[in-house]
Amino acid sequence: MASQTARGTVRLNVDELGLEVTLRFTPDPEGGADWTADSLGKIVSDARINSVSSRILSDAVGKFQEAKAPVSVIIAQGQAPSSGAPEEAKWLPLETPPEFIPFQAAVISEAPSPQLFRVRVERVTRERIVKKPGLLPFLPPKEEKVSETEKVERRDPVTLDGRVQRSFWAPADTCVAQLMAAKTGKPGKNIYGKVIPAIQDDDTAFYLGSGLEREKGEILTRAAGWVRVGTQWADLVPFAKHVFNLRISGDGTTLLLDFTPGDKRLPFPDVGTILQEAK
Repeated sequence: MASQTARGTVRLNVDELGLEVTLRFTPDPEGGADWTADSLGKIVSDARINSVSSRILSDAVGKFQEAKAPVSVIIAQGQAPSSGAPEEAKWLPLETPPEFIPFQAAVISEAPSPQLFRVRVERVTRERIVKKPGLLPFLPPKEEKVSETEKVERRDPVTLDGRVQRSFWAPADTCVAQLMAAKTGKPGKNIYGKVIPAIQDDDTAFYLGSGLEREKGEILTRAAGWVRVGTQWADLVPFAKHVFNLRISGDGTTLLLDFTPGDKRLPFPDVGTILQEAK
């Protein structure tokens, strides 16, 4: 059985990363050459491209035969590297009190830009002089130099896109999000068998500004307020209602009023309500 033949010109192309090999065929019944799976295999081999089966080359010749215009056929593909993913916060559904919603836009717009820091711990060695008693009571104390190593926390400012993507209100001492660890990208391999390094971001951390803390993979509020969320950062703008509490003194003779002021934009507690509770 005669092998398939296509007449024209063929050009082998490899992309910049070496992830895809194509054969570009231009039909030319008059001046072109006759191409078979074997002749295609030779130019592939000359280009030091392995693992291209004869079936793939035969299929390419079949497509070339049917072509009425230039056509490209993919004959080999490498494995592209996968990108890693930065640390991510999965925000929990929290319901904002209806009476706070009218103040949300003003509070967020008036708040200062987030102050974000990269925290790193360094070991610092310090020396100090220690006086030790002499071997005999009448001898002067002996001075000895002692080295001590301690951990010192450094806070380096971080500049990120400060635009707020979303905001919501949360009470104090509340878990507002789960932190998902950063994912490492996977390396790829080109058509020559060479490893292509994985694509990694220089900074994969999720930064927390004032009012928020991380604890055991969670983000916790340390005050009540509006949580602002941006790209790889979040912070909290304090916003709480005024709180009062009535209590009786230890000797039972005096009624005491404890008052904790909240945001000045919110109304103060009703005096009648306080008096009624006092009664």
